[in-house]
Amino acid sequence: MNAVHFETDGPYCDQCTEKIERCVGGMPGVSIVRSSYAHGLTTVLYDADLVDAARIATAIRECGFAARPAPWYGTADMTLHSRAFSMSAR
Repeated sequence: MNAVHFETDGPYCDQCTEKIERCVGGMPGVSIVRSSYAHGLTTVLYDADLVDAARIATAIRECGFAARPAPWYGTADMTLHSRAFSMSAR
């Protein structure tokens, strides 16, 4: 499983982030998607044999939001990442 993080511009409410999660979450190979409008961040766990980060970014854009890689998002920011994926059991 791979993880990719995108800065997402445009979402301004929970419904916007839910739209991203539905659009990307329905893709083959994507197992978990968490998006936060407050942080401007979308994190995706995916199977690289079935989908790649470029296709995921395209799907976010097709939902109506800007998406670009978030290379700054690393171990210092893992609190948000951990919270997002612990919510996956809901």
